[in-house]
Amino acid sequence: EVASGGVFEFSATHIIGCESWAPSLSLPPSQSPSSLPSFICPDDSVLAQLSLTTDEYGEETSWSLSDSNGELMGVGALESNTQYSYEKCLPQDTCFLFTIQDSYGDGICCGYGHGSYSILYDGNEVVLGGVFEFSATHIIGCESWAPSLSFQPSSSPMPSSSLMPSSPPTTSSEPTFTS
Repeated sequence: EVASGGVFEFSATHIIGCESWAPSLSLPPSQSPSSLPSFICPDDSVLAQLSLTTDEYGEETSWSLSDSNGELMGVGALESNTQYSYEKCLPQDTCFLFTIQDSYGDGICCGYGHGSYSILYDGNEVVLGGVFEFSATHIIGCESWAPSLSFQPSSSPMPSSSLMPSSPPTTSSEPTFTS
């Protein structure tokens, strides 16, 4: 698991690793298990699967998926107490932003139902959530979308400190108290 949900005041961002999103068809359960995937992607893409269950106020909830250029790859408005499944082939080695929003600001879990969402990316669960306020944003499909830091050597001396104690620890059979 790369990222999981939590309690957020306004938004949260997690860093994780092209046709349009379309709801997958739910087939009736069969007596024999099948190992075949329900959606097969071309070699240059990866299967992303979004599972989303809304709370009692699904009309307050929406989601979007965009690439690193801001181009929308998928978007959805939702109904109450409904389970959704979406599958999409995404280009490999590309970053995508998944954002879920709640217009009332109480997320989709747990005050008015037990809504949740998860994303499988190439068969691995990379996003899991439901507890947020107004929005939660997750980055999928890439190692990092953060700027890289580089440090240049400096000719000025750096102050140093030691992590070693100034005196060795002692043992005692009597408890000691510090304030």
